[in-house]
Amino acid sequence: MELIRAVKEGEVGEVIAVWSKDAGSQRDIPLWIEKAGHELLAVNEKEEYNEFVIKKLR
Repeated sequence: MELIRAVKEGEVGEVIAVWSKDAGSQRDIPLWIEKAGHELLAVNEKEEYNEFVIKKLR
C-alpha cells in the first residue's frame, strides 16, 4: 500500500494525504492508522474519491 510506504518514509510530525476510490478504504485506512499509532486528521469525501489526511506520530 502506498500509505504504508509514505508513512515509513515520512518524518515524525509530517502530514500525509491519501486519495482512494476503494469503498473498503473508509473502514480499512482509519483502522490501520489507529493500529499503527498515528493520527487521522480528516476524511474529506470528494465526488470521485475520499481523501484521508494522516499525521505521523512515531
